[in-house]
Order: sequence, then C-alpha cells, then structure tokens
Amino acid sequence: MKRRIRDRHYRLIAIILTALCMAACRGNRVGFETVCLTDSVQLVATGEMITDKIPSCYYDCCFTFARQNGTDDTVATKINKVLAERILNVKNAYAEEALQQACQRFVEDYKGDVAPFYLSEFANKPNGKSVKEARWYSYEMRLKTGVTYSHDGEIANYRSEETTYRGGAHENNYETWLTFNTATGGLIALEDLIATGKLRITDADGQTGQTTPDLALIKKLLLDKLLARYDVSTLEGLEEKGVLRWAEIYIPANFMITDEGIRFLYNPYEIAPWSHGKIILEINQLRVEL
Repeated sequence: MKRRIRDRHYRLIAIILTALCMAACRGNRVGFETVCLTDSVQLVATGEMITDKIPSCYYDCCFTFARQNGTDDTVATKINKVLAERILNVKNAYAEEALQQACQRFVEDYKGDVAPFYLSEFANKPNGKSVKEARWYSYEMRLKTGVTYSHDGEIANYRSEETTYRGGAHENNYETWLTFNTATGGLIALEDLIATGKLRITDADGQTGQTTPDLALIKKLLLDKLLARYDVSTLEGLEEKGVLRWAEIYIPANFMITDEGIRFLYNPYEIAPWSHGKIILEINQLRVEL
C-alpha cells in the first residue's frame, strides 16, 4: 500500500496534531493526538474508467489516539487497544499503524467486491457507459474522531463519527462513543458504575442522593425523555411518529459522562428510521461520582 501510494503519487496526508487534547484538565495522566490519511484510488485500470475519477473509492480519515505523558505507556496502550478494535476493527496494531491498516483494508475490499460487478456490467455496454450509473460503483469513507473531558479530567469521552457511501440512495452515518478513566485507561461501563455504587440519581432539588439507580429506572428516564422530545404522552404517540415501532426502549451502548449528567446516543435505524437522524438524550438526574 505504501509503495503503491508513493509510486503513483497518490495524495497521502499524515498530519500529527500534537496536543489536540493534551491533558487540558487537572488529573489527566494521558493525552490524545490525531493522525489523518486521505487518498483516492481508481477501481480499475485507466482505460476501463468512465472518467479519471469515476468509479473510485475515496477516504478521508482522522483517528485520535492516546499518547502517554511520561515514560510509562501502560494507560495509553490500554486505551489504544480498545480504540483500534472498536473504532477501526483492527487487532494487534495501534495508533498510526492501525489507521493505515483500516484504510488499506477499505481499498482492498472495495476493489475485490466491486470491480467484478463493474467490469461485468459495463463490458456489455461498450458504447453506452453512463457516468450516472458508474457513480453507484464509487465508495467513500470519512472518519472524524475527538475527545472531551469531564470530572476534572478524570474521564475522557471519545467520539467517533464514520460516514460511508457504498452505493444506494444515501450515505450512512454511524457514531461510536467510548468513555475512559484517564488514570487507569479502563473503559467505563454503565453496569460497572451501578455495581460499584458510583452512579447516583439526583433528588427533586438537584442534589445528588445516595440512591443507585437500576437499569429499569434508567430505561424509564430515557423513555420520559423520548416522550418529551416528540411532545407525546404515550408509546402509541411515539409509534405514530415512527419511533420505537420495532423495538422496546433500551439503554444504548453509546453514552458519555458529562459534568451535567449522562448523554445517550441512538444511531439511525436503532429506534427510528434513517430520516430521524441520530437521537441524543441527556439525563441530568444521573450523576457519576468517581
């Protein structure tokens, strides 16, 4: 991949943005940096292309990874292992190398999956190749990532937004949220917060009480937020608006811990059609005490 990009003079951008999120908050042991790769690759040989850019695949990916402050890189390594697997679907590679592997796999999968169909279809249309038809064979992948802190830097909220187009009527957008303990590098799970009594619920006056909410109560809080968001009072009202037609309310895997509460994310198609976009619900009654 490196040689192909170099020999063909493809556009390759590798930018290290130091101190993007470097220990800006008190208590941080680990900071974050970002590396970006951009390229456009033809699907087939030049003579078989419709234009010099159609069909082709294009990627523009920026991947934020942990960079340890100091000599001990245990925490950064722990975080980067999770990020490589959960964000890039890459194992045994971290940081810049993981991103390069992910982009290379995208190009290889694109050529292997799409080229045979393209060549088969347009071989039967020697004089009638259509730019509009060929566009369906062009793929795109864009990745944006970043980190925000809460609780005086003890918590790092990682946000990844992947936008892809693989033919069809529209592109698809999917976000992944991960929450880390910056001192240990551990991935924070909602169930662990409940089990250890670190998740609390505020009372009517906004004061953090001693009660640890269970999963059933969190589901109820999420449902209440949905009802208020769509200005309805019943499940039937939500269903009429296209929400929760095929699923009961559940706690999504994507959440982040803020200083004001816990924010939950439902991606398109999870509880509502694509036209609704992503649905974000913030429960301010939930507070985390580390």
